[in-house]
Amino acid sequence: MKKKAAVLAAILVCTLCACGGQTATESTTSSKDYSSTVENTVETGESEPDDDKGTYEDASEKEPAAAESVTPPVEVVPTDTSQQQSTIFNESLTAMLKPMDAVMVAAQVTGIDCDPENDVSVWTTMYYYMALYGPLVPGAGYTENNEYLYVNEDVIREAGRVLYGEEYTLPPIPGQIQRISVHDDGKYYVKMDPRPDGYPIFCSAVKNGDGTYEAVAQLITDHGKIISTQSFHFEPKMDTNALLGESYAYTIGSMGVG
Repeated sequence: MKKKAAVLAAILVCTLCACGGQTATESTTSSKDYSSTVENTVETGESEPDDDKGTYEDASEKEPAAAESVTPPVEVVPTDTSQQQSTIFNESLTAMLKPMDAVMVAAQVTGIDCDPENDVSVWTTMYYYMALYGPLVPGAGYTENNEYLYVNEDVIREAGRVLYGEEYTLPPIPGQIQRISVHDDGKYYVKMDPRPDGYPIFCSAVKNGDGTYEAVAQLITDHGKIISTQSFHFEPKMDTNALLGESYAYTIGSMGVG
């Protein structure tokens, strides 16, 4: 009950902040800081890149790569319980805005809540993570027409760990998903399309006594209107690496009041 109360309080604070006149210029994260993505990921009949097509170039040489994100504003929810304590915000927490963004965008576009048991939800969320933040991955590249980004399998596997937990095994890509695919060269190809409306802000976080966190994030419009509000439960990762261009210290253990 204490955890639920803390999360509900965090959501209330976040909502009041947004309703109190927050505008897009007050947020330190701009929608221009994120790479383009697609307006719809669940469709059929779209052509995919030819494995043998042209030459590939490193993403670091391409101007379309996503800009590095700026630490967003934070509203910290205080607590005086013995089980929880208020958070001193740091980069290891603000880094989690990237996977939270992918989760919220996927749910907003498809109407499917994040569900590790739903293959369409899993790969829609993975698509948006890679389309938004794949250009930051060391060694990522583009096909010669810049239509597709490509990354190695270990990058996809690490993204799955951050999005769904350390022990999670990604399912095969379902047929409905056309904008991310794996090819005979072992690389995953991601269609680069415009980002849907809205950008994320990290509203609040509360540390639990066991080292986990309860966090709240929102998608908002350029005019500060709230599109969606979501709470997340972070769990510490057993190890870190730079496969995603970010040394994530946490995974998203679950969403909602846990």
